[in-house]
Amino acid sequence: MSDANENVGPCRNGDTEGHYSPILLPILLAAYSLSYVDRQIFNILANPIAVELRISDTQIGLLGGLAFALFYSSLGVPLAIVVDRLKTDRIRVMSASLCLFSGFTIASGFARSFFPFMAARTGVGLGEAGIIPAAHSLIGDVVPIERRGKALAVFGLGVPVGTVLGLSIGGVIGEWWGWRWAYLAVGLPGVLLALGMGRLLIDPRRGGLIQKGHDEPASGIALRDTFKAIVRSRALTAVFLATAVVAFVGYGNATWAAVYFVRTKGLSLGEAGIWLGLVAGTAGSLGTWIGGVLCDKVSPSSRRHCLAIATASLVLMAPFQFAAFSVSDWRLALLLFWPALLCQNVYYAPSFLSIHWLIPGKSRALATAFLVMFLNLCGLGFGPLVYGVLSDMLRPHVGDDSVRTVMLLASSIPLVAAMLYWRAACAISAEDAECLSRIDPDDAEPEYPENLGGLEARDGQSLAVDRQIKRS
Repeated sequence: MSDANENVGPCRNGDTEGHYSPILLPILLAAYSLSYVDRQIFNILANPIAVELRISDTQIGLLGGLAFALFYSSLGVPLAIVVDRLKTDRIRVMSASLCLFSGFTIASGFARSFFPFMAARTGVGLGEAGIIPAAHSLIGDVVPIERRGKALAVFGLGVPVGTVLGLSIGGVIGEWWGWRWAYLAVGLPGVLLALGMGRLLIDPRRGGLIQKGHDEPASGIALRDTFKAIVRSRALTAVFLATAVVAFVGYGNATWAAVYFVRTKGLSLGEAGIWLGLVAGTAGSLGTWIGGVLCDKVSPSSRRHCLAIATASLVLMAPFQFAAFSVSDWRLALLLFWPALLCQNVYYAPSFLSIHWLIPGKSRALATAFLVMFLNLCGLGFGPLVYGVLSDMLRPHVGDDSVRTVMLLASSIPLVAAMLYWRAACAISAEDAECLSRIDPDDAEPEYPENLGGLEARDGQSLAVDRQIKRS
């Protein structure tokens, strides 16, 4: 670092001395967690919302899926184009996104019928669209490639952390004070974090800590070339399809497992929220962390092994989910559901890390937005909705067991995702170097700051390893 930039960092406390503050990654994690709190609270509150607003299972699936996913998915790509511009302040993008989706979460608590509630859910999706592209772009700029799997896993912990908070807080407050107060309680922290983020962090681009070796590309060229790099790669295409399938069953399970335990097993909102929150939070956190740690251990020598980890975990998920919804005792069902959720969440780091392998830094946020758009439109958009439609279709035949029957049928879906990850694993060794050079063969990794919340700086040896990976 030059002397001029010695005291420039992501904090405004003036004591950075060229270091990235250790609060950067935790704040990104907090923002992502809150986005999932605001998203997941609907799952635990779906039953009382359906009773008060008089809506069907199909409409529950629409609110839990497509109403949210449509804007969330479609706006991710345009926002990623904005994020990839070197003049864009990514901290401000995240602050605005936080404020927007938190405000619409609060507005959800004031809805009096189906359509106003759907409009508020759409607004939540609109606000959350900017979180992942901006965060992945920041992580890609400040974390070396050989340690990026762990960093992505830490950020990915926002899914299980947000899930446990959304389910437990939503269930307890919903049971004691009603679902409307629950929406107010989870919306306010996001507004506060949005106001504080701009004071705590500075985008490294503004601090002069990120120095690129190329000029900024035009948005149209970046969009076209990034899309070509994805569709021409058998490995990335298979990863995209696999993540969409995992998202389909994951979001379907997330919405309807809570309904199942409340409606079929007779648990109260508070009981279902706390127990499901503990199961989903611990299993999801451990699974996401395991995926990131294992990828960092195997990816430098053989990247296909990283995707093979996702394959094996999803093969294991199928029998555990089938067993969980086959037993009559709700405690045993939760005990069996725990390893199913753990295996499901291993996919996160291998999936997003494949983009960091194959796509240059200047287009990484855009490629990530393509993946987020695809998996959320297919998975979040249609998973809960298809589960709900099937439940309505089966209810005349099996009664209140309709949700359980759908969950049993869905237990075979992870095997489809496992097959797709295996295809990606077989293809990635031959394609990664070619895909890496497809957009810009001279694209350079940024200069890395010395630490990021315990993630050590790259030294000469790690740089040599990274260069060797790119040449292989």
